[in-house]
Amino acid sequence: MILKIGFIGAGHIAHYMLTGFSTTNRAFEFVLADPDIKKTSMACREFKDSFHCTAAQNNQDAVDRSELIILAVRPDALETALSGLRFTPGQIVASVVAGATLKTLTPLVFPARPVRVLPISCVAINKSPVLVYPENNSVQEVFSLLGQVHLLPDETTFTPGTSLVGAFYAWMIALMDETSTWTQNQGIDPVTARQLVIETIEGACGMARFQEKVSLKKIWDTLATPGGISEHGAKILTQKGGFSSWSDALHSVTQKMRDG
Repeated sequence: MILKIGFIGAGHIAHYMLTGFSTTNRAFEFVLADPDIKKTSMACREFKDSFHCTAAQNNQDAVDRSELIILAVRPDALETALSGLRFTPGQIVASVVAGATLKTLTPLVFPARPVRVLPISCVAINKSPVLVYPENNSVQEVFSLLGQVHLLPDETTFTPGTSLVGAFYAWMIALMDETSTWTQNQGIDPVTARQLVIETIEGACGMARFQEKVSLKKIWDTLATPGGISEHGAKILTQKGGFSSWSDALHSVTQKMRDG
């Protein structure tokens, strides 16, 4: 059965999702709506060999032709994008709009059912953690093609979950840049420096998965040999707030989102 999915908003996150969907074997029909018609036209050309993809005449056209609508606009464009649109009771609106609560979404898409979803750019390689609330089998099935779906217990957890998945993910790239630059400055060529940083992080993640029944604290304890280099470096990081600053930043980001 071909699932008909409409996108309202065809920017970066929509493109990342389409890239991820293009690597799957599922039969999809996508219809894209965006004020910038060049975005929809380019996407339709790029993915024409992967699935049927067409540009909608407008947002209402995308809604009328879809069973599942993925709302992927900027937060400040949300109400404008949905203003005056007519939905039907059987439709589902999966909103990837940061900070858009169910209280905000429900009257805008009624009588369709809104579901909050948080994917990040690594959906393009089908490796994204994806937050979902509330439970919806169709949404969870579709987004499971792009990564690992995590159904949250309630909406209050969506904000701290967004801080971790959204902001922490980006900080990892910044950390890789910092450490790779340091490595280059020690005389190692840029390509090798970059690979060493990436492979080291991949290795740590791999071992954490391999030892999934062991707490991360216990894994760290086995690595922090007394008097060794790991322990020595960790002491410096602790003295400078290098570990606690991550939690402080997550608290700050979470509060910023709650404050709007």
